[in-house]
Amino acid sequence: MEIQKFISANRAAAIRTPNELLKMAYGLQIEEIEPPIDVENISKKIENVKLSKNINSFERLSRSGEIKVQRDTGEQFIEIWINPTHHTNRQRFTIAHELGHLFNDILPHINDINYKDEFTDNDEIMFKRAGEQKLEEYLANSFAADLLMPKEIISRKVNEIIQVAEEQKQKLFLNEVIQTLCEMFQTSYQAMEIRLKNLGYID
Repeated sequence: MEIQKFISANRAAAIRTPNELLKMAYGLQIEEIEPPIDVENISKKIENVKLSKNINSFERLSRSGEIKVQRDTGEQFIEIWINPTHHTNRQRFTIAHELGHLFNDILPHINDINYKDEFTDNDEIMFKRAGEQKLEEYLANSFAADLLMPKEIISRKVNEIIQVAEEQKQKLFLNEVIQTLCEMFQTSYQAMEIRLKNLGYID
């Protein structure tokens, strides 16, 4: 599904939730959007945000992604870097995670040069167990899950899967439902399983 809208810096500064970002990017209500969410093109449509996958140092290979406000070039912009050697679905989650940092941590303080304006993420930082993560990383992960797997679209697709199974008199198995949703939303099995648990579909 094509991203229709360019998001100006002023409009981006007003965004606080993934749903607000999705509505602004697609120009649609959440229920009208078809998965997968095109997070790469969403990031490219935000004014003053540049997405990069260039590896200019081996040190970067140990990272999943970075986001940084570049202020030293005479032109202030925000660079999101994603490790291109990771699986496509992992890259998608990392982009969504860095967008979480953008809207949660960076844009609200963009004019404060004393505020943290750089985040470097790897597995250890992003995927620590609950209770061990820094709050900013927990919130960025929550933003990413909400952005990639909006509950309204999950609900619609789950109902569609159930309806098709009932019409065809097929028995549904949990692992097959999760795998079907993974393919629709282009996420990892683990990410979808966690999302479904958080939404109450799985005990």
